[in-house]
Amino acid sequence: MRTLSSFLFASTLIGTLFLGSDGGPARACTGIRTTAVDGTVVQARTMEFGIAMDSQVIVVPRGYDRTGTTPDGQPGIRWSARYACVGANGAGMPLMLNGVNEKGLACGLFYFPGMAQYMPYSKQAASRTLAAWE
Repeated sequence: MRTLSSFLFASTLIGTLFLGSDGGPARACTGIRTTAVDGTVVQARTMEFGIAMDSQVIVVPRGYDRTGTTPDGQPGIRWSARYACVGANGAGMPLMLNGVNEKGLACGLFYFPGMAQYMPYSKQAASRTLAAWE
């Protein structure tokens, strides 16, 4: 019975993935997190974009000054990096798609087309604004 259940589950999953595809390159990513027996946490992700990402390593030192981006070009929130971090970009963009700081905080910029949205921009809040990629 267990074998039949496993087969039905796998068949349903594969069928859903196959039929739900438009046949074009994938445009998705998957977050993965696992904890080892000793408590060590490993975080990873897949990037199924169907194109070469041409990633480069980006290093941000402690104390690096930043200014947020606003839609109308006004300067947004200003801050200094408390911790150094290292990560990878994509397509030559000056932002990290994945990274980790010196204290172990890891992040990933995920792509959710049509699934996520941000608050509307308000000029009155420009000094507290930063773009989604910051």
